[in-house]
Amino acid sequence: MALRAGPAAASAPSSSSSSRAPRSTCPPAAGGAPARPLHHAATRLRALSGIPDAETPPYALLSTPVYSLASRGAAPGSRATLNMITYASPIALRPRRKFALGLYVQSLTYANVKETGRAVLQILPQTAAALTQLLGKTSGRDADKVAELAALGWAVTEEFGLPVLADAIGVVDLRVETDFIPAGDHEVVVCDVAGWKTLNAPGGPSPPPLPGAPRRPAAARRRRRRRRCLWPPPAPGAAPRETATRMTSKEERPTLAGVNVRTRKRNIVVPADPGSFATAIVQIFQDAADGASIEKDLEAGVKVLDSADLDFSRYADTLFEVLFAGGRLSTGGNLADDQKDKLATNVLAAEPTPEALLPYIKVFQSLIRRRPFLVKGLEATLNKFILSLEFYDEPGRKKIATTAAMVFSHKLALPENVLQTLLNDRLVAKGSVLSFTTTFFQVYLAKEPLDDLVTLLSKGRVVNRLLEIMPPSKRSMEAFAAHFNEAGLGPLVEWNTRREIDIKVAELQEGLSGMMAADPPHPLPDVIAYVKARKAEQSLPDADVVRVIWVCMFKSINMTGKNQSQILQAVVSKIKQYHKLLATFVTNAKLELTLLVTLQVLCYEDTRLLKLFSDIVKLLYNADLVGEDTITHWHKKGSHPKGRNVFLKDMEPFIKWLEEAEEEDDEGDA
Repeated sequence: MALRAGPAAASAPSSSSSSRAPRSTCPPAAGGAPARPLHHAATRLRALSGIPDAETPPYALLSTPVYSLASRGAAPGSRATLNMITYASPIALRPRRKFALGLYVQSLTYANVKETGRAVLQILPQTAAALTQLLGKTSGRDADKVAELAALGWAVTEEFGLPVLADAIGVVDLRVETDFIPAGDHEVVVCDVAGWKTLNAPGGPSPPPLPGAPRRPAAARRRRRRRRCLWPPPAPGAAPRETATRMTSKEERPTLAGVNVRTRKRNIVVPADPGSFATAIVQIFQDAADGASIEKDLEAGVKVLDSADLDFSRYADTLFEVLFAGGRLSTGGNLADDQKDKLATNVLAAEPTPEALLPYIKVFQSLIRRRPFLVKGLEATLNKFILSLEFYDEPGRKKIATTAAMVFSHKLALPENVLQTLLNDRLVAKGSVLSFTTTFFQVYLAKEPLDDLVTLLSKGRVVNRLLEIMPPSKRSMEAFAAHFNEAGLGPLVEWNTRREIDIKVAELQEGLSGMMAADPPHPLPDVIAYVKARKAEQSLPDADVVRVIWVCMFKSINMTGKNQSQILQAVVSKIKQYHKLLATFVTNAKLELTLLVTLQVLCYEDTRLLKLFSDIVKLLYNADLVGEDTITHWHKKGSHPKGRNVFLKDMEPFIKWLEEAEEEDDEGDA
């Protein structure tokens, strides 16, 4: 159960407006009574907000749970904050419980959760309704909410490394698992339940009504009093009647003495304790190590883990944190304060080379082969280290990047669950992401081909966003090429340059096709000016421009229901119409060859043009767009593999005619 209220009263964006109502200073319920969830609080809080029932929208009539979310920024010394959140809901049970959160994008909580990837959800008691103004309508940027809670008499404790209300019914440790999905003024994110703890079980006497809440109608109060009165009333002057004791005629049932009655077992939920799990993992590896070598020590520890009675499904991320850093992680990339023992053999303690880190990759491989569900824990740990890159020195970042590259080269994790984390604005601006990706690409390409890296980036949905890993001050193709060429990643630079050109060429083709297909078509001078402007603005290669012009010309021809003679006549008309456009950009023999090869591919891919290839080449020759030397070179060694044999045979009569005409010219000159 949770504090419940309609959207009209809860989850309002934090604001520091001076027109808000004075903050309530109602302290927690006295007497140590157990916390109790608020029922029908939607009606009470709507009454406090002053919204008449007639003006209440239908969705506000629903009784919606209201929670509080505790968070803190990743920077050292960041101030923790607590807010009220309505849009929070459990959405999955197996294999792990999931929560969906809707966070207001202008709030400090949103910034903290997006930065650190974690928060603690609190289930509020009824008395926490008095904190609506502080937690729900005051921004954490304007006030220290933890200090103000203490000043108002509310006890604050720490759970899962974040401050929470001591009177909360329970807390849930959430870890961000998906991308943030835009949804208007809120963004939705799915979180994994990493742990939970019950602080105050529901129950106890009902607390007093909220200040300003409406009382029960007078008629209802009178009816309730009448039910408690004796009826009929005693006569005037008569002695008070004694209340009769109600008897029953049923006999007492016999009992079964000495018989064990089997009761149904209930689910006994054990509170999360990742610290004890981390200590157990460290102890297992320390006891199994014999000092022969790091690889053998790790293999011995894995064998003991196979038979260990530990909750790996619940603490998968803690397992990999121990193997990466030697213990359970806290904020800022540091080990948790309660982590007494540290595993000496860990990734961050090794040398930053693939050879030194290979034993740990083998351990990950063995663990995931035996327990495939541990993949989620490995992905969560990689995300946690990526978000903490700024807290590590250059060798530390290199170890993390090398390990991540080897994890993906061994197919141990899904790129779509990890690589998106790299596009964190804070880390990109500091250059941490650029350093990480440089090492990542170097290590991955040392073992795998470029095509596999492109596939990996495509699955991770970052293949078209490589320029975003550069800091804003260096975000240009020239700076990208200079940096990665210096790092020995020339093939990657060439591929990315070609990809960027292809995107710009596609934009040119789309615009030119629209101009040619318009009714009526755009004037030829406007078309030439448009192509020249795009070519100069985006530094497009001449060959790509010629190819786009020829493709757009053919796409503007309506071939539906036409025979070959009619199609050829339409091609003649188009060449006459755009002859000046072609002549403007086809300026040398190399571009003439590009024109011929493009025509060959088009005729091969469209069967209606298959037998018209030689006729169209003659048209280009007669229009002085292609020279006889270019045609001869194409016939000898410049043709495209697509349909080569068919087109070479089709062109033999024309090639023979060209050779004879050249001989006649030579004889005439002699």
